[in-house]
Amino acid sequence: QIDQYKTQLLQYENMLKNTVAPAAYVWDQATTTMNKLRSSIDTLNYYKTTLGGVDSYLSKFKDTAAYRDSPCYSISGCTDAEWAAMKDSERLGSESQKKATDALFKGLDEQQNAMQSDASQLESLQKAAQTATGQMEAISYANQLASHQANQLLQIRGLLISQQNAIATRNQALADREAKEAASAAQLRSGKFVKSSAKSW
Repeated sequence: QIDQYKTQLLQYENMLKNTVAPAAYVWDQATTTMNKLRSSIDTLNYYKTTLGGVDSYLSKFKDTAAYRDSPCYSISGCTDAEWAAMKDSERLGSESQKKATDALFKGLDEQQNAMQSDASQLESLQKAAQTATGQMEAISYANQLASHQANQLLQIRGLLISQQNAIATRNQALADREAKEAASAAQLRSGKFVKSSAKSW
């Protein structure tokens, strides 16, 4: 009978251990981290605000066919307004490349600053998880570690978006410049050859 009581007491003790939560939770500040990172890398929002949307931004850039049909690439020439629009697309291409590159570096700087605190937080979680005395405490630490990993993935995703933004912006500006060059070259080659009349001396 005494052995039964001992077993029951051990079971109760185990049950108590398994229901005790950690004394402190070390949750990542995912929203704060992402807001800081996003404010560093979010150039798309700038163009949505200043130009009225992504489509408005994209409409500033044309393909070869559109430039070939433009009066600016014909003998008749274009109006001052049309010429200004052409120059505006060049200015916007240069500006957007600069903003995207700046955003990429700001995002990298933000991440380098956050790496030390993230590493310290991870180390604290790992140490705390090793001292867990019951299932509930162990599960809680496992959840906090999973949260930390999810936060890291969000930050990686933010940096990848920033990198894609820089690449896409550069490609957009290059494609626009190439389209202008192709339209200009096509216009130069579109003249008709008229044979001169023969002259005798």
